[in-house]
Amino acid sequence: MSLPDKPERITNRLNRKIIAEDTRRGKFSIPIKNIKSGKRLFLVLIVVTLTILGSLGLYLFARTSNHQKSDENKVVFKIEGREYRQTDVFPYVAFLIAIGKKEPEAKKEVFDMFKYKVTATKLNYSPGDSLIKQAREDLTNTYSEQKHSTGYKDWLELASFVNASDNAFRLQQSNKSYKGYSYIFWFGQHISYTSDYTPPGGYGDKSLIEQDKNYAKQRADYYHKQLLEEKMTADQVLSEIKKDPKLCYQYTIDANLSTKYGYDPSTSWQDQIFYSSVVDYVSEHSSKPLGDIQTGKITTTTEAGATPTEQDAYYYFIKNEGNGVSKSQFFDTLNSLDAVFIG
Repeated sequence: MSLPDKPERITNRLNRKIIAEDTRRGKFSIPIKNIKSGKRLFLVLIVVTLTILGSLGLYLFARTSNHQKSDENKVVFKIEGREYRQTDVFPYVAFLIAIGKKEPEAKKEVFDMFKYKVTATKLNYSPGDSLIKQAREDLTNTYSEQKHSTGYKDWLELASFVNASDNAFRLQQSNKSYKGYSYIFWFGQHISYTSDYTPPGGYGDKSLIEQDKNYAKQRADYYHKQLLEEKMTADQVLSEIKKDPKLCYQYTIDANLSTKYGYDPSTSWQDQIFYSSVVDYVSEHSSKPLGDIQTGKITTTTEAGATPTEQDAYYYFIKNEGNGVSKSQFFDTLNSLDAVFIG
């Protein structure tokens, strides 16, 4: 007679039968302990995967950020030792691209424009406010539809300067440019006949002509000495001459042809001086700081219907302030710049 099985054995046999039956029917299930272990493993895999993806994302972001910073710091060109980087030229390049230029072409154009500006700074040159204003207005009209484009205002200012400079050089009548003061001491009040003017008595009177001439010479000597001894400035002398009616045409204050020349690039220095004899003197004596007093002639008639003749009518002298910037000087300097385009 066999003893009955213990309760634990009976339970184990029942469990094995249940498992075998579930397996046969396709209903086998993992025990609870195994299910919990599987969930833990799954969660660990998710965490590891997210960590890897996060690290990869940070790496790619850092790499992209560094690449962008590298592009921003990229040197596009160098002029006279200064490096012009992507950030420096971006506004100008952006606008040129907006109006249809390819990026390499736009960068090269900006390089050439900056060379103009550096050359002008080196020579202390400016084309003058009036020419810059006119160039700006012309460009504004041409690109009115692009005025809201990125970089427009920066490009407009630089392009206006370049175009104004080109216009100024086109106005120059020679490759030499001078600047200074031309002082005219008129004594033709009783000499120069015009149908619309009758001097206050004594027209053609030689004694009155001599008085006018002596007065003009006295004032010319006086102001020449003031400048020579540096007791007055060039502008002070110019102002006093123009306010002296005895030295002015038809005794009208400010109607005197004394002038500064070479300071307004909107016209050639020759056109700023009225008398051709003074222009010739400037050209021939540009190295003299203060010219000698000279006598100038005009072609006029002494009476209605008379044949025009040459008459002494004014004294003059010049004060040289140095040479202006000529076209050849500007472009010689520009072409000799230590400049490298990198792109």
